[in-house]
Amino acid sequence: MRYLFVLVLTSISGVQLIAEPSTRPPRGPAAAPEALAWARYSAQSKLALSSLQASSSAAALPPAPEDVTDLAFAEFYGPIGDRGLEYSEKLRGLAGRRVRLVGYMVREQERAPGLYRLAAWPVVVETQGLCTNDDTPPNTAYVIVPNAGQQPSAWLPGRLVLTGVLEFGPRAERDGRNSFVRLLLDPHSAF
Repeated sequence: MRYLFVLVLTSISGVQLIAEPSTRPPRGPAAAPEALAWARYSAQSKLALSSLQASSSAAALPPAPEDVTDLAFAEFYGPIGDRGLEYSEKLRGLAGRRVRLVGYMVREQERAPGLYRLAAWPVVVETQGLCTNDDTPPNTAYVIVPNAGQQPSAWLPGRLVLTGVLEFGPRAERDGRNSFVRLLLDPHSAF
């Protein structure tokens, strides 16, 4: 009997994975790809949750240098009003200035050279195969790596502390997506 895994997140500090048998196992020609997709999803979820749990117990950050302002992902947007999500005054005011962002590299199958995305929590985006949805949160930032060459950046698990110049405004990126918030990474930043 095949099993589907149900991911239960009890709290940020106490993460548990519970496996429950499916009431209707996959059958027919789509059974093998579906089972493989669920196995891959389960493995990626365990990796992301273990990374999240490890970082929640990490030590606090050292103070930022004098010319660097800390920016949290929660500060990207102001209160949600009649017009939906609107970028906060703090984010708009920091455009062109050096900021520090703490987040997780979005794990993607395909990345453009010198470019990756940073999110507030571990995110896995599958762009090939059965699942083609991009479920990154709206407050995801693009990170531009100067002098990266022709090879895409290797995925780094765990929490990243990055500093760089904040860019704000719509722009078409090399990966075919549109970005609104970008961090031009400092050469000495913890990449």
